[in-house]
Amino acid sequence: MSKSAKQIADELSISRQRVQQIIRQLPASKRPQKASGRYAINAISEDAIKSVFYGNPANQSKEQGNASSVKKRQEDATESESHSETADPSAVISVLKEQLKASTSQLSAKDEQIKELHRLLDQSQQLQLMAEHKLKQLETPKNEPESAAEPTADQIHTRAPEALRAAESAPEQTLSFWRRLFGRQK
Repeated sequence: MSKSAKQIADELSISRQRVQQIIRQLPASKRPQKASGRYAINAISEDAIKSVFYGNPANQSKEQGNASSVKKRQEDATESESHSETADPSAVISVLKEQLKASTSQLSAKDEQIKELHRLLDQSQQLQLMAEHKLKQLETPKNEPESAAEPTADQIHTRAPEALRAAESAPEQTLSFWRRLFGRQK
């Protein structure tokens, strides 16, 4: 039974394009025939593709590299287990004490950083408060007394009739939006 390039690619765990590359490398006698735009790979062609794929030195070195790296990891794991079992308890304690000292020194350094940041934050807040206070002082003129800024009752009564007269003298003009926009009046 014939297989497709996709089926061969799935079996070999490679891409379909790689299978087609291998097919192009095959000699004409072992190359599969195309049927309706697809390769119909028979048993002879399948064996040839697999032999090219497995016979490729790059693939063999990858497989050997993977196997050697797995063996190396297993050896490292067994060595670490054997070292931990045969390690002297006093050595383990001394290592733990060193780690504890390192972590406490790191914590104290962090505490110092926090104190410095709090000090800088307080200083920044004080500067901001001083700047706001200076802005308020600049807003109120120094030559005029503070009471002059607020109108007195006499000033309010004298201004009120002037405002009424100005409002009465202005005719009420209710213009539409478009008339106000283009400036034409009736």
